[in-house]
Amino acid sequence: MCSILLLWYTIYQPTYFNLDRWTVSLLCIVIITLSLMNKDGLTAVLNNDVTSKLFAYLGSISLYMYMLHYPVAILVLRVMGKNTEATTYSFWTVFVPTVVITMVLSVITKIAMEKTILKKK
Repeated sequence: MCSILLLWYTIYQPTYFNLDRWTVSLLCIVIITLSLMNKDGLTAVLNNDVTSKLFAYLGSISLYMYMLHYPVAILVLRVMGKNTEATTYSFWTVFVPTVVITMVLSVITKIAMEKTILKKK
């Protein structure tokens, strides 16, 4: 239940829950504690072979994502044009293309690095 409340609050911030920062902090502490004790449903769902492989792969491209996300975000903003009152960009119109392009470029960069520089002899 705590996870659902935090997810709702994160996605829909102007909400009727009106959670203050101390409530959010307490919910985070509860979720982290339950996760460390392996007593919550989220840990049970995420603790399997499929998600383990997915998270391992995301971890292997995390450096490339970190290195590429800022230039990609700047590129997306440049392509979209100047932000004026007539063309106000929402978080999602910038975030989604940035994440997709960053992920694709990170995978390509990882493959290129493994075939060239990181090639095992």
